[in-house]
Amino acid sequence: MPKAVKIIIALVLSTAVGAVAAWGYVPLNLHLHQYYYVTRMPHRRHTYPYLSLLMEHQLYEADLGDLAPVKGYRISYDYNGGISASYRTIIKGRDLLKVGDYFEITAASLSYSLDSPDFENARNTVDLYFDDRGRLESVDRKGTGRDVPVSRFWPLLDQVEDQLRKNSSRPLISLQDQFDRQFRKQYRE
Repeated sequence: MPKAVKIIIALVLSTAVGAVAAWGYVPLNLHLHQYYYVTRMPHRRHTYPYLSLLMEHQLYEADLGDLAPVKGYRISYDYNGGISASYRTIIKGRDLLKVGDYFEITAASLSYSLDSPDFENARNTVDLYFDDRGRLESVDRKGTGRDVPVSRFWPLLDQVEDQLRKNSSRPLISLQDQFDRQFRKQYRE
């Protein structure tokens, strides 16, 4: 076989391998760096798009950075072993508004208790619910006896978002525009 034919075959094969690698890189990049992208996408003030991802994708303690050891934030997962096995990410912490209080963030709600980590049975508990775009939508008070403004919880959500922004791994090739388009399409933002 002549040398020129070998070079052409090598070029065609390397181009095909490169095209397949590039085709697979985009979804892998978007999946591995989703918290990097979601915290950098443009969004309205007091909306938290990262909350939409918490229900569907795992978040790791390293993503919370300084919040984990300093503020006692930790992450746990509820495992759903059904047909579509999934993990529901939960961010937990304490001492948010005053010493001795507890909070828990999931993709659907933020639960806040004045005195107990048992949110289901605690008397002084507030549940704030998010819509699918990450906005605080409604408040459900259980035995607090007073109105708790939603705006009191914005600093907590901002703080978690800032830590995700600082600690999420940065991709070698940024596909921010691609992520923004897919996110808006999926969550109809």
